Amino acid sequence: MATSKSKQDRSERRQYPRVSRNIQVKMQTDSLGYDVQGETHDLSPVGTYCQVDRDIPEMTRLMMIFDLPTDSVKCEGTVVRSTSDAVRADRFNLAIFFSEISETSKHHLAEFCDSP
Repeated sequence: MATSKSKQDRSERRQYPRVSRNIQVKMQTDSLGYDVQGETHDLSPVGTYCQVDRDIPEMTRLMMIFDLPTDSVKCEGTVVRSTSDAVRADRFNLAIFFSEISETSKHHLAEFCDSP
């Protein structure tokens, strides 16, 4: 007898669920030779979904700086998805996994994500 997956089975499976947070992020990549400014749509201690004004290819490694209210967090991220924005043709949406982040930086992001 076939069974369907319950709604609970399809719930958030990330260890650190992303929360809606809009903050500025600065990015730099040596391979493409430019600086990028962006804004997060959501954020977690291990990744972000953000919007930028340039197309950045998937698998590009970026140095990132998040200016939180209490301090700055630096990490390295890898673009895992890059799509054109459906509304604004001059914007691109990136899903970025933090490939190198210190435990201290991860802790600061977690505190920021948990704040009201």
